[in-house]
Amino acid sequence: MTDLTASSLRALKLMDLTTLNDDDTNEKVIALCHQAKTPVGNTAAVCIYPRFIPIARKTLKEQGTPDVRIATVTNFPHGNDDIEIALAETPRGELPTAQTKLTWYSRTVR
Repeated sequence: MTDLTASSLRALKLMDLTTLNDDDTNEKVIALCHQAKTPVGNTAAVCIYPRFIPIARKTLKEQGTPDVRIATVTNFPHGNDDIEIALAETPRGELPTAQTKLTWYSRTVR
């Protein structure tokens, strides 16, 4: 294996494939999960909105890639200051198998 091939495989295994669009659908998430499986190795994760975790988990299991992690976001992309809203968006029932990234913007008060 060449250095370039080894580096490429290492990079692939560190990548997240992401879809965080307002118009995401089950079909788009399924397609993303299929892209995570390649002939030379799998990506580290797929990053999706919380509502798509069940379909992503099902798809990854069915295609034989349960090692591909699921990452999700909360309080994204707006990063609102209201912690209660952010917590309400956090998919507790889906954890710990999904990694949740909380978006929080620090605002300077003048």
